[in-house]
Amino acid sequence: MKSVTSPAAGGRLRRVPLASLIESLTNPRTRFNQAAMAELTESVRAKGVLQPLLVRPHAPIAEAPSVQFEIVDGACRYRAAVAADLVEVDVIVQDMSDAEMREVQLITGLQRSDLHPLDEAEGFRALMDLDPSYTPEAVAAKVGKSKKYVYDRLKFAALIPEAKDAFATDQITAGHAILIARLQPGDQERALEAAFHTLWDAGDAGDDDEDGGDQDAPAVARPKVAISVRELDRWIEQHCRLDIRASEVQETLPALAEVMRQADAGGGEVLDVCAEMARCKKHFPPKPKGPDYKKARADDAARWKKDLETRQRNAKIWNRVRKEALKAVVAKARGLKITNKLLEAVLVERSRHPAKDIIALMGPVTLATFAQGLAVADALSQAYTMEGFASVAKQHGVDLKKLEAQMAPPAAADTPKKTGKVKAAKAPAASKPATPWNGRSVRPSASQRSCRRP
Repeated sequence: MKSVTSPAAGGRLRRVPLASLIESLTNPRTRFNQAAMAELTESVRAKGVLQPLLVRPHAPIAEAPSVQFEIVDGACRYRAAVAADLVEVDVIVQDMSDAEMREVQLITGLQRSDLHPLDEAEGFRALMDLDPSYTPEAVAAKVGKSKKYVYDRLKFAALIPEAKDAFATDQITAGHAILIARLQPGDQERALEAAFHTLWDAGDAGDDDEDGGDQDAPAVARPKVAISVRELDRWIEQHCRLDIRASEVQETLPALAEVMRQADAGGGEVLDVCAEMARCKKHFPPKPKGPDYKKARADDAARWKKDLETRQRNAKIWNRVRKEALKAVVAKARGLKITNKLLEAVLVERSRHPAKDIIALMGPVTLATFAQGLAVADALSQAYTMEGFASVAKQHGVDLKKLEAQMAPPAAADTPKKTGKVKAAKAPAASKPATPWNGRSVRPSASQRSCRRP
């Protein structure tokens, strides 16, 4: 592997006009945080550019004859200087080839803490493509990260374009993105759709009825809100299958991949339980067959057959009447009016909490307060953990860390020391270990292990 020297080594410090600089097309940073750039611009306007930019000589450009240098490192400082209306900046001019410039850009860029994970992923991949000696382990050592960190970032490159856009615009977090990136493209589309739920607003509230709202106002969809990472993980577990033999799984889950390789080779015990139900008479002894055994089996078969026929018959009937049944319900519901009880029932169903919990937070549920009630219902549905509540808090601009600091218990005041002898408290008796319900050891004994041998 080639060693990268310090960018300043052998460089020449100069002060050059901003007009003589041009940004590099190979800069690994493609996404710039606007708030951070605004802060940097104010700092540059007040104090100037304190750290020189690293540049290399650039060939003349017919369209821009004033350009003399290409920025290797310092694009943010350059943009802030332009926004602050500076005329000149300090630069370090260093001669380097395209490959050397790319390597310096990638390593210096990847060592920055504010780089977006997608830019990191593309930078890691570009660095590995630049030099075959850059393995994930070597990249991790070079940028001061763990091997798992590098593997996780490399997985972001496998995201479908829609997922990358959602991640780049902060609609989903890195936790959501890594779960989605481990799936096949088709499953990624489904998982990305499942990662959001939509809040709804009733139309503009007025004073046209007793509830203070317009019952005919249309419902308006609000921006989608991401569910928690734990909920998405649960959804993927229930709806998607992991291809254990896929190459990306073998990279991110090497221990599982090694188990599967051993299983495919026919060596070792993959499962530490007896799976030989058909042949092992020790762990699966045959059931006693009395005089009524055949009759019981025949009765069971007849009952299962009858149940299957009943389900099939009911399915055919429902397929015939389903459409008309739905029309009948819609016709009956057409005459219903929106009442406070109906709105309350909607919020109860959405929040999975009793009505008293909702009313305790917001008061009576009316059409005028229904939009607020939807927010309350969504907050209650995610209020089991701080991680789950984070997406709702972000949607409504609530700073959980600030609340946590405000609600922290005060430091315990120093208590005066008591004089005199104090009896030592007796140590609590050691509790007996919990016994499993069936009185047997939870850990399988040697005789309970698999009958398979290598």
